[in-house]
Parts: sequence; C-alpha cells; structure tokens
Amino acid sequence: MTLKQIYRLYPKQVWTLTLITFIFIARKTLFNVAREVGSYATTVDSGTSLALLGISMSMIVIIQNSSKISRFSSKVFPFLTYYIFATLSFLWAGSAGTILFKGIEVLCSFMIICLTIYYIRSLKQALLYIVLLATASTAMDMMNKIIKYGFSYFHTNAYTMTSMIALLLLLSAVKHKIFSFKEMKYFIFYNAFMLVIGTSSASYISFIIGLVILMSSQYKRGMNIGIVIFICITLYFIYSYFQDFIFELLFPGRSMEKIENGSGRKAIWEAAFKFENPLIGNGLIVGERRIVEYIGLAVISAHNSFISVLVNTGIMGVVIFINFIFKWFLKVYRFQSTNRYAVILLPAMVATIVNCNAFPAIGSDWNYVAPTVYALIAFAFIKLRKYENNMGY
Repeated sequence: MTLKQIYRLYPKQVWTLTLITFIFIARKTLFNVAREVGSYATTVDSGTSLALLGISMSMIVIIQNSSKISRFSSKVFPFLTYYIFATLSFLWAGSAGTILFKGIEVLCSFMIICLTIYYIRSLKQALLYIVLLATASTAMDMMNKIIKYGFSYFHTNAYTMTSMIALLLLLSAVKHKIFSFKEMKYFIFYNAFMLVIGTSSASYISFIIGLVILMSSQYKRGMNIGIVIFICITLYFIYSYFQDFIFELLFPGRSMEKIENGSGRKAIWEAAFKFENPLIGNGLIVGERRIVEYIGLAVISAHNSFISVLVNTGIMGVVIFINFIFKWFLKVYRFQSTNRYAVILLPAMVATIVNCNAFPAIGSDWNYVAPTVYALIAFAFIKLRKYENNMGY
C-alpha cells in the first residue's frame, strides 16, 4: 500500500484528529525531555509546549464534536471513570498543577482517539488504522533513539509493545481473512523485526501468550481451552529440554538474579506497599514518583499498571481500574463466536494487559504507547457488536 492509497482510505476528519494524536506522540518521543525525579512542578520545555498545543487543539475539537461524542461517551465510560477519579486526586494529594496537567492530557488524548475510531466507518479500516498508528509510533520512537544514541542502542520496553500489538493484530487478521499476507507482509516483517531487536522480555512473554490465544481461537467457535492447554503443555516440554537456550532468547544478557527481581522492579513494587493513604492513594503521577523517597533510586514509574494505580489512587482506584479491565475483556471475549473482529482483537488485548504488568501504558503516566492501547479500547467499546457488520454501529 502506498501512502497515497492509505491517505484516501480515511476522511479528512480522521487525518486532522491523527495530527493531534501525533503532537502528543512527538512530545514523548522526538521532543521528550527528561525531568528531575521528585520535582512535581511542570516545567516549560519543548515537550510541555507540545502537550499544551495538543490539549488546546483537542479541547477545540472536542467542543466542536460534542454531539458526536455524546453518542459514544457512555460506552467508553468504564475507562474514563478511572482517569476522572485519578485527575480529581489533587483534592486530597495536592500537587494540583502536575495532576491536572497529566489528567487532562490523558483524557484529551483518549477522547481524540475515540473520536477518530468513531469517524472511521468500516471495521476493516478501523483495524488497519490501529496497525498504522502502532507502526508509526514504533518508527517515531526508533528514530528518536537513533538520533539520541546511534544505531548501537536498541533495548526498550516501549516500542516493543506497539510493535507487538500491531503484529498480533496483523497475524490474526490474516488468519481470519480480513487482510491477505501479500498486502500486509511489509508491516508484518517490520513489526516482527522491531519486536525482536527491542529485547524486552516482558513483550516477548506477552507476545507468546497472545500467540497462544491466536492459535487456539476460531471464528464461530471462540477460544478453544483444550487447544490452549495442549499448546501450554507442549511449550512446557520444549522449555524443559531447552531451558538454557530459551532463557537466553527471552532474557538476553540477564542474570538469574536480575530476572528474579524483575530487572530492579521488585524493590519498586515492594516500596509501593509502604505508602500512606492506601484507600485513595497519593495522587496521579506524583504518587509513584515519590517511590524515590523509599528506595533511593531515581524512578518515575512503578513499572506496573496495577501497582501504579494502587500507589496513585489507592484501593478505590484499583477497584475502578479492574472494573474497566474486566468489562473490556468481557466485551471482546463474549462476541468471539459471532464476530471475527472480536477473535482478532482478543490476542492483542490479552497481550497488552499482560505487558502492562511491566510497562504501564495505561493507568500511569501518559506515554506514546498509550494512543495505540486507547485505539484498542475504543475499537472494543465503540465498534464491536455481537454480530459482525461493515459499519460497526
């Protein structure tokens, strides 16, 4: 597919909204500026300026399309509920500037993605859009790393997640005859390559889990638990015989000690349970940035969506967040036997949730991986119906 063909697939509204999304993505890739850990003040730099531009443009578009948004806002409310609650955490946690800034940024970015998916009429085109968004996000971060570190730097736990999502969607869509391998082969090879060179163990494991679900799922039959068990048993025996080799593939260059403590994440996760305010948390973003006070290491994230939610918004936040995860999974899972797109979405969705245990694309600080995950969420809640139809309404 040429760029010209891709451009003609979508209406102008979609490209306008995509421009806003890429303002947010550029802020966290090409124009990302590291801040001092522990400082909650929002500093003005190129990244912040882009965020303010993105927020301003988002609000204008949201107001202009309020009637459209009213048609799907109740459908995506399970996700919105958590970030509304998290944004309101400034009421008990202080740091109003940082919390409001981050909360509004996430809410604006999510609503722009939802509006984009809403404007795409065809389910097939909406699915392709998610693949294009994930692939472009991966490319932007790779470009950013090459500029900053040169061609010698590849390890990440970020673009491996977007490439994993794109790859699982592509493989599943080819399997269920939404796309042909011939027309998608370059996207498949590119995202597979990016997943491999990223050397993220979390993404590798998440991808394998997604692949197991993909292989065991059939349209009109759903996921076959028997096949899942068979594949898992087969993988277990393969692992038993080739343990050292598989360890080196999944955890390249890591010692057993480093693997067992999650590459340093164990200390972060243990610190999360030492915080005050366990019921309502310590504030969106600022809560997990305070982990530095407990372990003395410069960290800005809990490196786990669920622990990030716990630190930032407490038990109440965890309940709201898990309610969203449950409804998201249930919405996709229960339509497997009647809608091919549910079968296609399931492996990528499960792999994403698993990967969030190491890289909090949702539930924590906004990052450039999030728009791709937002698109998966929007597709499930806005487009997916019990019975497949081309329009998705």
